[in-house]
Amino acid sequence: MPRAAAAAAATALVAAVLGAAPAAATGQRPAADRQPAAESLQRRFASAAAEFGVPEGLLLAVAYQQTRWESHDGAPSTTGNYGVAGLTRVDPAAVPPGADGPRLHTLDAAARLIGRPAEQVAADPAQNLRAAAALLAQYQRESGRAASADPGDWYRAVARYGGSDESPFADRVFDTLRTGAERTTADGRHVRLAGAPALRVDRPARPAPRSGDAAADCPAGLDCEPRPAAYALTDPADPSSYGNYTKANRPDDGQRIQYVVLHDTEGGYDGSLATFRNPKSQASAHYLVRSSDGHVAQLVSNRDVAWHAGNKTFNMHGIGIEHEGYAFPKDRPTWYSEQLYRSSAALVRHLAARYGIPLDREHVLGHDDVPGPVQANVAGMHWDPGTFWDWAHYLDLLGAPLPAHTGPPAVGAVITVAPAFDTNRPAVNGTRTGRRTSSRCTPARPPTPRC
Repeated sequence: MPRAAAAAAATALVAAVLGAAPAAATGQRPAADRQPAAESLQRRFASAAAEFGVPEGLLLAVAYQQTRWESHDGAPSTTGNYGVAGLTRVDPAAVPPGADGPRLHTLDAAARLIGRPAEQVAADPAQNLRAAAALLAQYQRESGRAASADPGDWYRAVARYGGSDESPFADRVFDTLRTGAERTTADGRHVRLAGAPALRVDRPARPAPRSGDAAADCPAGLDCEPRPAAYALTDPADPSSYGNYTKANRPDDGQRIQYVVLHDTEGGYDGSLATFRNPKSQASAHYLVRSSDGHVAQLVSNRDVAWHAGNKTFNMHGIGIEHEGYAFPKDRPTWYSEQLYRSSAALVRHLAARYGIPLDREHVLGHDDVPGPVQANVAGMHWDPGTFWDWAHYLDLLGAPLPAHTGPPAVGAVITVAPAFDTNRPAVNGTRTGRRTSSRCTPARPPTPRC
């Protein structure tokens, strides 16, 4: 079992999902667009909300659930979100047939509403918030509802902003409005949203689940569906050539579930789902989390052994969770979405309670923490979820924050090296050629998979 030492920093990444990124994706803003660090981001929220008739608290809560009010210097997320409000720009050519739609192009749509270039809206927090407020106001009008000063009247517009009426995004936004939020961003801007515990929300009724639908093993309230990975014979001449996982009866068969292993997909959600549903892929995970809205698909029953970790012991005793994203992105995104973090953390809390998994970095692992089963395999182990996974934030969401150490550690204590995500910015260029960073792997046939 590895002693997880790295609990570092950061958030990730796009590649084929994003096409040509705006110039702001380099992190270098044009001189004319740079804003003094002391300028109040809080005032920018108030100004944008007033200009377009959007409740200020609503705009604050929407942006908090997109980015926690971070601008990321104009760099994109794994699904092409830009700026404080997380507006999207995704290359249609990189999206599977039938998967493209307006939710992937809100940056350009919102920029047109305020008459500004999309590149400026991506990079400039003030213009990003103006564009987001204009888009919310348009969604409110198109829902047939008035631009009310009561944020509880804006549920439909918020759900559309998040991309789907079925995703938990809108519910999380209104939870934030009720509880409030406060933090200082990486560039030193303090923002506060006062809570409104008595807020009432005009939330449309959702259809009841169809009787007979299979249930996924997920916490209540999480947008989660069963999408079974393939388990089928791949070679008629070989009765043992089944993929993509091993049938089992954990933990009743003695294979205790002790670990959660986090991965990134090195590709888009739909393509990854297709990979797992092809038995010839010889790879699987128990869950897949979509970056844009935190939607979760369960691919393999937790009773069965998925092939994900490159180490049979960790496969037998672990649950693998894939996250849409890239460890070494082509277009240099630098963060994972807040919706992905929140859905993943809710899922892990549920699994930890069910199986008695301790919520610490010795049991909640990245694929990069899993050792090679023998020395010869060490060099080929994977690096995901990568440099840009913010472990400190993730552990906070798990309710297991990293301990603060103010003095020398006790003799024999486990040391966690945890540089602050906001200040730890290692150069990442992917120059180690021949090394795949994804969690894809090619296992031997059951019962001894290498993955």
